[in-house]
Amino acid sequence: MSSYNVNIFASFDQSSLIDPQAQLMVGSNVSTYLNTVASNQTATISGHQYSDITGLSITSNGITDGNFNIFPVKYAGTNINFVAQLVDYQGFNVKDYNLLNPSNCSFVLSGLNGQIFTRATCYSNFGTLSSLTQGGFYKGFITSPVTANNVSIYGVYSDGNISVQGWSSIFSIYDSNGPYDVRKVNEDFDQTAAYKSIATQPVLYDKTQLMTNYLGQIVGNANSDPNTLGIEVYEKISNYVSNINDPDYCNIDSLKSLLDMVNSSYQNFNYIYPPSLKRLADILSVKHKNLFGQNNQYQGNFDPKGSVNSTVYGTNLGSLLDIGTAVLTAGAYPGFIVAHEIFSGEYTLVSTSTPTNLSQSLVYPLSNVDSTWGWNLVIPNGVSGLQVANYYAFFNYVPGVEGSLLQKFIDFNNPNNTLLQSNSSYSDYIKTGGIMENILQYNLFTNLNLVTTIPVSAENFIPTPTPTQSLTPTPTPTLTPTQTPTQSVTPTNTPTISQTSTPTQTPTLTPTPTLTPTQTVTPTLTPTQTLTPTQSVTPTNTPTVSISPSFTPTLSQVPKGQGVLFVSYN
Repeated sequence: MSSYNVNIFASFDQSSLIDPQAQLMVGSNVSTYLNTVASNQTATISGHQYSDITGLSITSNGITDGNFNIFPVKYAGTNINFVAQLVDYQGFNVKDYNLLNPSNCSFVLSGLNGQIFTRATCYSNFGTLSSLTQGGFYKGFITSPVTANNVSIYGVYSDGNISVQGWSSIFSIYDSNGPYDVRKVNEDFDQTAAYKSIATQPVLYDKTQLMTNYLGQIVGNANSDPNTLGIEVYEKISNYVSNINDPDYCNIDSLKSLLDMVNSSYQNFNYIYPPSLKRLADILSVKHKNLFGQNNQYQGNFDPKGSVNSTVYGTNLGSLLDIGTAVLTAGAYPGFIVAHEIFSGEYTLVSTSTPTNLSQSLVYPLSNVDSTWGWNLVIPNGVSGLQVANYYAFFNYVPGVEGSLLQKFIDFNNPNNTLLQSNSSYSDYIKTGGIMENILQYNLFTNLNLVTTIPVSAENFIPTPTPTQSLTPTPTPTLTPTQTPTQSVTPTNTPTISQTSTPTQTPTLTPTPTLTPTQTVTPTLTPTQTLTPTQSVTPTNTPTVSISPSFTPTLSQVPKGQGVLFVSYN
């Protein structure tokens, strides 16, 4: 790794010059820069020492500035592409090192606490880049037939000069059926059953081929895709008013029409989408709180309507208080009792704060109640104490909201809907790789055939334990590696998967992290493509681990007219 020179050429900014001939030839559309090279400078790039290389950065394309991490959403059975790049103790890419030989690399799929997903397989994929001889990187992909939450790619590189390790950013691998299926209200219509219900003639209703296998396949049933004919037509008719005239819930086309009616200005992003994507755009354009609805916060459900221990009526009404013996404590939780007027049947929530005429008392008997307590009791003048029981009954107050869903848009009662209120906070909804991006990405991937449905049975899941440590090392710049792992990753077998056979042998990996998986399930996998993995060779040296710092180099903006046009190497 030796130093080398870089020639930097710069030209004048033509915006500060006037060239009449050029303006006559091309009008006002003049190139920003002159063709004549006005200045150049040679910069010397110093080579790295072996001790400078302290880590391995794993990103989607090899750029380590934090903007190209592995995307948080991946799917079982698909290729997870990555580039592993050597970095120095300052966090800069090491480009003056040979390409990382696959035989010196080991990459596995690792959980947060170090357990290894043994069924995930890594392959090198240099492709057209195989003619390169240096760059200090490894290009490959990893494929997992199982789902996993909060995992990362862990890699180790070791040769005769350096030994480093590194982790990618954290991501999740979902079932190829997708983690979220959104269903609006009235997207559960069973058109097949509707046809059968009106086909009263025996020549029709008992014909399975006609009613189920033919018409049923065309129109669908309640469990069909929401874009099938029967569900889509029924939803458009049932939700016509909200789809067309309600600004809070209407489709994008209708919202644009409503805005045009009042001459409102807006930015038009109403593009022509494929039907399934347009349905999602119409749904996800609804405001988050309207999309998920709001719970009824009513806490005045006092009337039991004659029922005893009802879970529907009188849920905020507690036990009856004996006016002769009950003692109230000012400020005690919940701070209220319920007064029931016997003659009108009305219930009133009253505060147990100390009445004004008892301002020095924290504890006072209910038997002293009178019209001066500020409870707005409807009692005759002069009535107080136990006589109030002729007009009112008092009950304990049971706090709690009614809780029913208001402004229902998503049908949370539909068993095909997997989007839940409990895990759909606004931050989870809009974040990178969050619910919204997950739904849109899955639709794009499936329609482009980038994701095909591969059933993942329950036994294929490898549980991810609660994390006990962070895989992202604390950046500690050092010139000399000081940490030595106790184990090296030693793949014992790398199978060759062909399309016509089922693999019977699974590679056994000895993990580098200190914790080993507590469960490994190996179901039979039928591959859909031919993959030829490259052979992985056990490194002969004990890896010397250096923590990869996460420093990002600071770039200063180049003033106008001093930009770099091209670079040549000596």
